[in-house]
Amino acid sequence: MMNKQLAFVKSGLGLALCFLLVGAGNTPPLYAANTEVSVNQQARTVTGTVKDAKGETLLGVNVVVKGTTNGTITDLDGKYSLEVPSNAILEFSYIGYVTQAVPVTGRVMDIVMKEDARNLDEVVVVGYGTQAKKDITGSVAVVDTKDLLASSGSSATQQLQGKAAGVYIGQNGSPGASTMVRIRGINTVNDNGPLYVIDGVSTRNQNLSSLNPNDIESMQVLKDASAAAIYGAQAANGVILITTKKGTQSGQPKLTYDGYFGIQKTGKKYDVLNSTDRLNLEWEAKANNYAINGVNKLPSHVQFGTGAKPVIPNYLTQGGANGRQDIDASTYSYPGNTMVPFSNTDWWDEVDRVAPMQNHQVGLSGGTDKGQYNLSANYFDQRGTVIESYYTRYQVRANSSFNVRPWLRFGENLTYAWTKDQGLTSSGAEDNPY
Repeated sequence: MMNKQLAFVKSGLGLALCFLLVGAGNTPPLYAANTEVSVNQQARTVTGTVKDAKGETLLGVNVVVKGTTNGTITDLDGKYSLEVPSNAILEFSYIGYVTQAVPVTGRVMDIVMKEDARNLDEVVVVGYGTQAKKDITGSVAVVDTKDLLASSGSSATQQLQGKAAGVYIGQNGSPGASTMVRIRGINTVNDNGPLYVIDGVSTRNQNLSSLNPNDIESMQVLKDASAAAIYGAQAANGVILITTKKGTQSGQPKLTYDGYFGIQKTGKKYDVLNSTDRLNLEWEAKANNYAINGVNKLPSHVQFGTGAKPVIPNYLTQGGANGRQDIDASTYSYPGNTMVPFSNTDWWDEVDRVAPMQNHQVGLSGGTDKGQYNLSANYFDQRGTVIESYYTRYQVRANSSFNVRPWLRFGENLTYAWTKDQGLTSSGAEDNPY
């Protein structure tokens, strides 16, 4: 009986050992299967809808897993779908709204974006004082001076182009030329330019080339008719308020330098005819004109003779060569008998050039609570793409303010500018070389 039990125990141990060996051989597949299940549990697809505070869906909101490049944008219905890790943080960003970072808590996440109200606290100059932008009921455009200086130009109004909605800027491209500014369209009372108010002093002069854009601290454009309540009828075409830079109360002087150098060139030239092509075209036009009117004549020109085709003489003369090939250059005399050879000169290429432009400014500012100062010197030089056209400006500026008593303050805002230009103006004798 005991032998039978012992045999049973030995056989049981052998079977157990076999099961252990078999189980040990299958352990890696079981481990791999458990790993796959763990990965599948960590990754998930999150969907949702993004709306604003009024319940309107937002199109194009950026949805990104924080710290990665894994992201998407919302569709026309404000919906998004993104595969993310379970411990991910989603960042929602949109222009004009506060960026939100939200941890993933489920498979469906609906987000409400909040408007960024920081710009509404901006202080805006309006007439005789200042107001917070959020309290203004009229139409006011505030121009960032950094955006203004991002583009080059001889005047602040040239650099204003494209920086303020509803403000049209026109210019003829000539160096130093005055700029046409239209805020309220075209009317029939006097001119259509706006009123400029520079540090509280108003002017109707539309040429601001003498004002250095680097000296501007802030610029506001009053576009609606309410500006007339402050400035009267002269503000009917809008008002542009300009405040120049003042000194600081830092106690330490600050020396700055700003400058740039660039070139200008004609973007695209017209494909024009040369002299020979134009002569043949005009000759064909004359022949066609005779044929249409039934006139039995051959085209004729005082320089190129008469015939089916023009004859180019060896010299074009003052009295007309009439197609002759035997004109003697030794008979030239001024002013009675002048002559020149026929040529195919590309006059556009002769008059056009790559034009340099440069601007340099040195500024010194500082002060204390007792007084502030701001000094600057500027040199600006612009060459036109038309030869011999240019605009050069030298300018110095002093702006200071001193508090002598709590009730007494004095200072000055002085600007001296010297300009010299040869531009393509309408009053010039050769205003249109093209």
